[in-house]
Amino acid sequence: MKRIAALAIVGTLALTVLGATAFAADKDDYKGTSYEDRNGVRWYPNRGYDRGMKEGSKSGHQDAEKGCRYRADQHGQFRTGTDGWDGRGKKDEYIEAYRAGYTKGYKQAFNETMHSLGYRQVR
Repeated sequence: MKRIAALAIVGTLALTVLGATAFAADKDDYKGTSYEDRNGVRWYPNRGYDRGMKEGSKSGHQDAEKGCRYRADQHGQFRTGTDGWDGRGKKDEYIEAYRAGYTKGYKQAFNETMHSLGYRQVR
């Protein structure tokens, strides 16, 4: 009886370790690429997206404060999409993620700033 219990524990631990290893491998496979969650929202789990969000937020806030119209895709940072790229990974994927993050950050900051100034949301 003790032997069966010991085998069950060892088997459970082995499955846990194998499952964790498989999960880690899946996580690495998605590094640098986009994916959609179950609600159809596109996510970019990489540094390009994060960098784009930060820079887009800054630009969106500045444009709204200056009274400029919404123009996320007309900024040089958006056009190049390579700010912060260090040569690691695929450049095309970095640019795609950067632009997605930039657009989202710009939109949020622009709308929040316009709202705080008493204007309605633009987009």
